[in-house]
Amino acid sequence: MLQGDKQGTETVYHITAAIREADNKVDLAARKLLAELGMKGTVFRPLAIYGPGDTRFLKLYSSIKCGRFVMIVSGETYYQMTYSGDPCRGIILCGEHVDAVSEESVLAGESHTTLDELLQCVAAVVRGRVPSWLVPCAPAMAAARVCDAVSTRSG
Repeated sequence: MLQGDKQGTETVYHITAAIREADNKVDLAARKLLAELGMKGTVFRPLAIYGPGDTRFLKLYSSIKCGRFVMIVSGETYYQMTYSGDPCRGIILCGEHVDAVSEESVLAGESHTTLDELLQCVAAVVRGRVPSWLVPCAPAMAAARVCDAVSTRSG
């Protein structure tokens, strides 16, 4: 941003793939700096991106194919996937419209599905299966806390 200010840039476009508390802190600090520099900024948040060359979901696909997938939460949660070309078009559109400047845009695909429907679709494609049983949430959270505590202590 500081380099852009020196070069006369008026608007900064920031892409972040997640909506987390840490991202919000970074976004707020960036917006404050932009305001101090007299610049405008737009934040783009594409949802779960998939498409050619994507490797982020390979563990999901392979665990379903090999029958090692374990579900911890109910599959009734809605999950929205975004094909890789959709955020590109969305970013271009936001760059072309004056009203998008200084706004935050969540870029997502047209359809949404439940997590269970998504997993069943993946299972059909990879010829795998999703187990019909769920790991109870409380023991999974307890195990996660133990892992977090151990990893924090070990550096």
